[in-house]
Amino acid sequence: MSRNKERGGCGLSIIFFIFFIIIKGCVGEEYDSSSNLNFHDDTDKIFRDTSHFLDWADSERPLKKYTGTIEVQSVDYYSSKKYKASCSPYEMTDNELKKSSNALECLKEYIVWNQNISNYSAEQIISDLERDVLYVIGYKSGWKYKKCFLHDKSKLDFIYSMFDEIQKREKLTRYNFANMIISYIQNIEYSLPWPGNCKEDYNNTEVIKDLVDQGYDCYSYVPFGFYAPIEFLGKWTGDCDTRSMLSYTILQHYGYDVVILGSQYYGHSILGINLTPLKISNPLYKLHDYKKYYVWELTVPSALGILDPSWNNMKHWEVDLDNDLDYSIITYIN
Repeated sequence: MSRNKERGGCGLSIIFFIFFIIIKGCVGEEYDSSSNLNFHDDTDKIFRDTSHFLDWADSERPLKKYTGTIEVQSVDYYSSKKYKASCSPYEMTDNELKKSSNALECLKEYIVWNQNISNYSAEQIISDLERDVLYVIGYKSGWKYKKCFLHDKSKLDFIYSMFDEIQKREKLTRYNFANMIISYIQNIEYSLPWPGNCKEDYNNTEVIKDLVDQGYDCYSYVPFGFYAPIEFLGKWTGDCDTRSMLSYTILQHYGYDVVILGSQYYGHSILGINLTPLKISNPLYKLHDYKKYYVWELTVPSALGILDPSWNNMKHWEVDLDNDLDYSIITYIN
């Protein structure tokens, strides 16, 4: 699989953030509407309870096959989707932000400010931003993942029960059980959730052009540019940080020590797990809190401990969210 596919939709929150604050309203070059390309609007549509069936092979033991079916309830899908959007202040108008205490708290928590604004009102924040009195210096990169994890983790019984049944039938070791779960997620269709407008950004955003030209779908107006766990399973398609979020949530449920690893340098997101690889010599890992978290690529079937050579320098990877829900990694804006 090409590098472009795996890059899609990851590490893009910072781009969206800068665009919104600095050049809100900018659009790309004129787009030829006659082009038959894979653009979609991700605004709410009628979404009924739906089921998904998957036949998949174990990424480290290809001869081992699994099958499973999940049913996603529409109420859970919309709850996940709505909650994530509610914690994205940039999805709201000024008036909506002023009226939403939840959005204000999200704004305070997400952005790193140059002064204490704990007592500020939404009106003051917006007014001071417009007057350039408050200067945004960075954002907490794992914040959005923590919010989605806490909201969705208790609503995934439909997929937990499927994995429990496979474990009961197959009597998998702890290592093979984790590998079965990750293999499942690796085999779900890839697409690009995008925080802006896919059509307008097609001609001036390399990642969209590359992916769409390869035939992958691009979904517009997705808060933060990724799908929350239940949202992902309802859409049945998504990118790298979408998969990292679901993998983290499921493996946390089963007691694994996992982290979400992100790279602004590579524009990618993967999983890290404190579980020693069995198949790979000299596996890659990120040292965090005196523990080794081995890398797990999620956009293609891949064994634990391996990364594409074009992004395997671990100096360029950071822990966005760890097992203790620490999301203190700060990405600064120059």
